[in-house]
Amino acid sequence: MVISYVGLFLGYLNKGFLFVLVLNEVQLGIVNLILTLGLLFAQLASFGTVISAWKFLPFFKNDQNRHHGFLPMMTLVVFVGVVIWTALAFVFKGNVANLYVDRSPDFIHYYYLMLPIGIGYVFYLMLDAYLKGFYKNIISVFAYEVVLRVAILIAIIALWFKWISFNQFIAVHSFIYLLPTIILIVYLKRIGELNLDFSSIHISRRFRKVIIQFSSYNYINSLGAILVQSLDVLMIAWLLGLEATGVYAIKRGQFHYTNK
Repeated sequence: MVISYVGLFLGYLNKGFLFVLVLNEVQLGIVNLILTLGLLFAQLASFGTVISAWKFLPFFKNDQNRHHGFLPMMTLVVFVGVVIWTALAFVFKGNVANLYVDRSPDFIHYYYLMLPIGIGYVFYLMLDAYLKGFYKNIISVFAYEVVLRVAILIAIIALWFKWISFNQFIAVHSFIYLLPTIILIVYLKRIGELNLDFSSIHISRRFRKVIIQFSSYNYINSLGAILVQSLDVLMIAWLLGLEATGVYAIKRGQFHYTNK
């Protein structure tokens, strides 16, 4: 509870006050558009693993056989999702550039910075769901609610005092989203639950089929909601430009950290 309140305060301080104070409307629009695309990437690349972890991990928990390799199985699925959507991001970069070149040309220069956000967030979601299966979610909350926001606070203060440029800030801001995932990996290692041995996967074909069907159903079922959450920002940047996106972000409080 205390961690959540601290995170709420840091979130308001960062993106409710300092971002508006330090960044102009165009810069706010760039940050919000990159963040929106990164979070969309993460949701698409997850392939339903988060919901599957909550649903099926209790059936496989067994310390002696390393939980039937449930973690490496989820990691493999997310890794495939990341590879596929990263490839698509590169393949369709030209198409995206054509859409935004007229109204939001500055965004194109920062397009690939959505990838660290997306990759960091999707692996965080997976590891967070895995840890919740062991009723260990305090570190996950602390990593995202406190560590992430303190790191962003340091970055925006550095920009405020002109210790770094905006180009450096936007890069740092994107790569900061890898921090919570790194923290969870270290934590899993410390508690002896970091199993990435793919040869330890011993889940029957029948059960694997059930997991795939369940994940696919929830993944497809959630696509509409995922797109709706992002469509307003994407459309405003496309039709009205980055300044309008920045103003919209301020008015709607869209400077969220995650979609959790």
